Amino acid sequence: MKRGQKGLIGFKPASARIIAARFRGTPLNIIIVQIYTPSADSTKAELERLTEELDDVLGIILKKDIKTEFVMGDWSVKVGQESS
Repeated sequence: MKRGQKGLIGFKPASARIIAARFRGTPLNIIIVQIYTPSADSTKAELERLTEELDDVLGIILKKDIKTEFVMGDWSVKVGQESS
């Protein structure tokens, strides 16, 4: 854990569903983007908002860094409190 913390350059929580973390690497830095996609019952507007947020995050990634392509997370997660 301490090794990872020392390597962490910074992170950007873009929304409740997206976060990007930048780590020191040799010879290049690495950026990992974690995404939780909306559930299958989401509206088109929610999906479009996620796409816009992801575009914003990817826009800040430096060209000299490695862009990882790890697929992580729950592809049908629900964020927030359940209403009864």
